[in-house]
Amino acid sequence: MTATEKVRFLAASEHRVETLRSLTSESLTPAALCDEHDASRATVHRILDSFEEFGWVRRGDDGYRATSAGRIVLRRFETVCETVAEVESLSGFLAQFERAHELPVPLEDYHVETSTRTDPHAASEYFIGSIPMDATQLRVLLPTVVPAFNRACEPLIERESSVQLVLSQSAAETSQQSYPDDFEQARSLECLSLFVSPETFTFGLSVFDDDVFLGGYDDTGHLRACLHSTDDDLREWALSVFRTFRNDAVTVETASTP
Repeated sequence: MTATEKVRFLAASEHRVETLRSLTSESLTPAALCDEHDASRATVHRILDSFEEFGWVRRGDDGYRATSAGRIVLRRFETVCETVAEVESLSGFLAQFERAHELPVPLEDYHVETSTRTDPHAASEYFIGSIPMDATQLRVLLPTVVPAFNRACEPLIERESSVQLVLSQSAAETSQQSYPDDFEQARSLECLSLFVSPETFTFGLSVFDDDVFLGGYDDTGHLRACLHSTDDDLREWALSVFRTFRNDAVTVETASTP
């Protein structure tokens, strides 16, 4: 039997999963498993015979017990199930986020806010309203100009939090043309390092100390979905992506102040 066939066998019945799970914590006889899982004697014996053949359980004087191989298989199987369930719950965000296939799911904790026809600003309002104002470091990738985000971050700038901002080429051009005073002011700030990426990207990424925000934008530059999390693996992923874009970007020289 191939590995895929063994996984298919395990996944085909909840009785099989529960039996293997029970045998990771203690040795049990077939009769005890029948009572615990309300399964017939024939069903339990068929499961145990197959698991023993796979090397997932071992028979002893006091019953059956999961082997190390069986414990690993169960742990990995449960992780796959958790991942599938989380992907389903994240489907609205994943459809909007350009690099969704790279995310280290499952996540420890997260919140997703999506915009709708009846509430087209839900994602952006959640993002702006959730910015941690006590952050000491901010790393940002922005594909488009978001004036509300700039205003929301003003308290961080006033506190001289360390800010590194990478803009897409189009966002930088829009900022210079439509908000020239704000752009020049940003260049003059000692706490802000400004970069322009030669790459085109349609996703947003912000890391405020431990808080991570990911944004999916539509073709018109509006934020359609926002994910907020403090998951450590997601934070490491986000910082890695940010560093890649920052290292490939062009540094905007700091403007001299009179």
